[in-house]
Amino acid sequence: MSANADQSVTSEHNSHPERAGESRETLPTFEYGDYRTLCDTETDAFRRIGILDADEYAEAMEDPRTIFCEIDGKLIPALTPLSYEQRYNAERTADMADVDEVMLLTIPLTRVREGALASEEALIGGEGLPANTAILIEEPDSLIDGDREADHLAVSEWLAAFGQLEPHEFIDPRPKEEGHETAWMGIYNLEVSSTQEIAPEKLEMSTVNAFIRSWQEYREEENLPPMPGEGSNDTYLFTAADLQTHPEIVDDLWSISQVGFGKVLGEHHPISMEVTKGFFTDHIQSENVFTAVRFVDGRPVCFGFMAPDMDHNDWLDCNSTLLGGDLDKAKQEGKQVAHFFELISKGAPGMALSTDVINLFLEVASRTRKDWHVVLESTNFSATYIPHMAEALIQALPSMDLTMPTKMVSRLDYWYLKKPAPSAAHRVLSLA
Repeated sequence: MSANADQSVTSEHNSHPERAGESRETLPTFEYGDYRTLCDTETDAFRRIGILDADEYAEAMEDPRTIFCEIDGKLIPALTPLSYEQRYNAERTADMADVDEVMLLTIPLTRVREGALASEEALIGGEGLPANTAILIEEPDSLIDGDREADHLAVSEWLAAFGQLEPHEFIDPRPKEEGHETAWMGIYNLEVSSTQEIAPEKLEMSTVNAFIRSWQEYREEENLPPMPGEGSNDTYLFTAADLQTHPEIVDDLWSISQVGFGKVLGEHHPISMEVTKGFFTDHIQSENVFTAVRFVDGRPVCFGFMAPDMDHNDWLDCNSTLLGGDLDKAKQEGKQVAHFFELISKGAPGMALSTDVINLFLEVASRTRKDWHVVLESTNFSATYIPHMAEALIQALPSMDLTMPTKMVSRLDYWYLKKPAPSAAHRVLSLA
């Protein structure tokens, strides 16, 4: 082990006060817009990496724990506390990594590979990497060469500025399928075609209006009242306007999300599936987002979202090579793109009824457009059942044909680096 690496294990902080003082005062900083442009153009991933909120970025820039480096002659945050990116559950991630705090690598891995963090002299500000701290890595499949262990070791070498670091995985013991035990997010597609005769006027409507009209027709055929009653045991489709006028339903769905996303899907994953209530409320009331809800005795037990476009999720990068190419191809072929996401329940009883949520979306979609290109986003855990469930339901539905089976479009891996535990000799020297 080198002298620098040895020191990084035994000392609590590695500071660079001379460089920090001079550089923080003299270097121009990356404004948020420029920062996002750098991350989005240099990271070819279907999910955007780094910090996605301008206010959180500004706060991270002022946090003394943030560590900076220089890129293109400007000061940029390289590591920030994970709590500044609300897509993650910082506390749960620290518990999984068995550390006091987790820092997010906030610059593109392409720049790290080019040497942005190759030496201690590259670090600006902050206090170096404190002891018992992990670095969360967001790694797109465009940078994964197939040898996972060698790949992770290479990234740890690119981060030589922080001394000796060891790669670790977030392991989920539940999946039985090989390749699903480590933390990742994947995006999938499938294609379906309606077998129903569709009225010409619906084909001329916007997809949103056709969807609303088709739901109204379905509800009338099933003799469902406009809104679920106290004893309802049915599945309803809500527009953003519906939920804006019925906040009590939003509250119930948020309660489900906290359990289903926070304690089930997110149990072994750094991503905060439930995020915050404010984010959830804004998202569920976004224009063009439809929410299907299964009720039992008048109370929601599971739900899912569908949107007839990809414009509502700001964490997705539809310009990335794989996702963007997939969407462009579908549109050129005259397919209607739909994003189906966040199928969730409080537990096993609700999940057993989640097929009703998917079936409602399929039934309504079959009445609007003949050909659909459906995009699904899943965790490593939910990917073991959601795509299979969707395919099985489509094949069992007379009004729909599965014209292209489910396939993965792209994937983003999550893992972490941290310093090795000090040897017994180092512990004795530290105590002395």
